[in-house]
Amino acid sequence: MVAVLKKTNQANTNKKETSWVANLKLQFKYKDAKTILSKINHTGPLVVQKPFYPEKNHVNHTYIVHPPGGIVGGDTLHISIDCLKKGHALITNPGASKYYRTAGPTSNTKQIISIEEDACVEWLPQENIVFNGALAKTSTCINLKNNARFVGWEITCLGRPVGEEPFSKGCFSQSFQIWHEGKPVFIDNTKVDGQGTLMAEPWGLNGNSSYATLIANNATDTVLDMVRRKLSKNKICASATLIENLLVCRLISNRADICKEILIDVWKTIRPKLLGHHANIPRIWNT
Repeated sequence: MVAVLKKTNQANTNKKETSWVANLKLQFKYKDAKTILSKINHTGPLVVQKPFYPEKNHVNHTYIVHPPGGIVGGDTLHISIDCLKKGHALITNPGASKYYRTAGPTSNTKQIISIEEDACVEWLPQENIVFNGALAKTSTCINLKNNARFVGWEITCLGRPVGEEPFSKGCFSQSFQIWHEGKPVFIDNTKVDGQGTLMAEPWGLNGNSSYATLIANNATDTVLDMVRRKLSKNKICASATLIENLLVCRLISNRADICKEILIDVWKTIRPKLLGHHANIPRIWNT
C-alpha cells in the first residue's frame, strides 16, 4: 500500500497539518494446534499483513503496518491486542516508527496488550525515530493474567545523529506499564525535552541519542546471569536486573541499530529458557 501525504513533508511546518485517527483491535486464539488471528477490527491507517508461521509450531507472527509511514502532530493511534488462553503471538512492524516535527499539536500513540493465562505475547516493534521538533506521547500497557508470559522491548532514537541533526527541541514522552491480575508490577515513565538536561547529564543519557529497554516476566536468577554475561561482551552502557521475577534490561548508545542488535541477541538467549522455543527472526526485519 502507498499513501502520499503532504503532512509527512518536513519542509514546511507553518502549513496546517492534517492528522490521522487510527484504531486497530486484534484478538489471537489457540485453535486446531495453532494460534490464529481470530478477530481484526480497524479504522484509519492501521492494518495487519496476513499471519505467518515460520517456526513450524503454533506461534503466530503478525506484522502491524502503518501505511502513511510517519506520525505527525495531532495523529492518534490506538492498538488493542488480546491473546486468549494458550495463544502465542509475536508482533512486530516492517520498519521504524517515525515521529516528525510539528507546528504545535502533539501526537498520541497508545497500545494495550492483554494476555490470558497460559498465553504469550512477544512485542518486538522496530525502533522509534523522533525527529527534531517532534511533540509526541506514547504509552504501552501490558495486562497479565495468572501465568501469562510476556517479552517485549522499546528502542528509541532521538534526532538523526548520522545526519548531524540532534534532538535540540521538541518533547517525547513514553510510558510503559505492566500489570498482573490488576496490580501494578512495573511502571516506567520517560520524558525527554530537547531543551532539557536529560540527554546531556551523566544521570540521564550522558550525551547519547538512543536508548532501549527489554522486559520479560517469569525470569530467574539463572536468566539474569545469562543476560549479564551476554551484555558484558559488548562495549556499551547496559544493565540488567530482576524486579521480583521481572527481567529489566536497559541500554544507551549513540546508535539505535546497535541497541537493536544487542536486544535481539538477548532475546535469542532468553527465549528458549522462558518460552520454550528457539528464536526465529521475523523475516520482515531482513527486507
